[in-house]
Amino acid sequence: FFEPLPVHDGLPQIDDPTPTTGDERPLTARSRRYQPIRTLFPRTILPAALDLGASAFGGDIGGTLQVTDILGFHSVVGSARYQTAFHQPSGSVAYRYSQLLPTFSLSFGRAYAQRTGYERYNYERPASAEDLGYRVTGYQERVTRVTGGVSVPVLRHPIHNASAGAQYSYTQYTNVDARDPVDPNAPASSTPGTGGLGQVDFSLTYDNIRAVKFGYASETGRSAGVRLTIIDRHLGGRFGDLQVAGNYTERLRMPWRGHQVLAMNLSGGAAAGGLSNRAAYFVGGYSQQEDVIRTLLMRSAIGEAGVLRGFQPGAFAGTYYTVLNAEYRIPIADVERGVGTLPLFMRRITMIPFSDLGGAWSQGFNRKALHWGVGAALVLSFKVGYLDAIDLFVQYARGFDDKYGLDTFRATVVQSF
Repeated sequence: FFEPLPVHDGLPQIDDPTPTTGDERPLTARSRRYQPIRTLFPRTILPAALDLGASAFGGDIGGTLQVTDILGFHSVVGSARYQTAFHQPSGSVAYRYSQLLPTFSLSFGRAYAQRTGYERYNYERPASAEDLGYRVTGYQERVTRVTGGVSVPVLRHPIHNASAGAQYSYTQYTNVDARDPVDPNAPASSTPGTGGLGQVDFSLTYDNIRAVKFGYASETGRSAGVRLTIIDRHLGGRFGDLQVAGNYTERLRMPWRGHQVLAMNLSGGAAAGGLSNRAAYFVGGYSQQEDVIRTLLMRSAIGEAGVLRGFQPGAFAGTYYTVLNAEYRIPIADVERGVGTLPLFMRRITMIPFSDLGGAWSQGFNRKALHWGVGAALVLSFKVGYLDAIDLFVQYARGFDDKYGLDTFRATVVQSF
């Protein structure tokens, strides 16, 4: 029962957690309501927010900036691009609110596309031997869209997930080449289907995708979705139509070692044909699919599902469409290395040979409506900023078609199906 001797130690003493009553700010049990604006910061940094590409139409470069709060209740995504083929800037902005059980979204965007099927004669430009003289085929189109939607979870399970959504959008299609002079002595030509289009979409999606830690993307499971689109003049615009589209994706893990996966995606759609001389669906290469604005909004401008790699963007148009994408994913090496303390971490290298088969048509279906493309990609998977995971594709693709087929080589950020 003796008082212990004092301890002499050269190490610094630990902080005493006992509250003090000195000059420090007094403790309080009062809580404060969460303020999302205090944590709204950009969540994407270079180079994850930049992408570029090149094709027969020219090059394009773009950037994306995403701002979210720490809990993910509010999200704002802005995207901007410059397309050398059209010499025009394009971009979009989207807002998403997900604090409640329904998720609300609002977006606005503008982009450009090269359309086919419109022939006219312009006698003001000089004729050359390379083109067809005064005859001009195709036109450049400006697409402006405003969208608002809501989605709710239908099934919430550790493995199985299903959700339903409703969305309204108004799209304005403008013929940029409409300023070409009209010669009364020229042969008659049809007018492309431009103007406003108001629509309501109802969608239902399901997936039970399973991923692994040491592998590329998802290795097992399947996903499916169906969408019903109602286009009516009472919703705005000058068109009326009824469209149904769906997609199904299957991933088959090979029985041998190496995390090798055979992934296949089948998508298709049909329309009632109420869009006059405007096609309901466009199928082709990257960047300009049927929903060109959404691709900019969600940073999936070069998503692989439903794309005919190796062809011109929007090369085939029609009332019906179908596309089959198949690829064999072969992980080569798990690098798992970074450069010092830089916020850039290389995860793995993957080789993906692929093949695409599909097309769009309006009359009776025949084998000539289907077009085939093949290629391969070297995928470099990174983690940027300790959080944002991206896949850099170095890809070559060839489309087997004399008119619309291309030999393309591009390096860009891609989202696999």
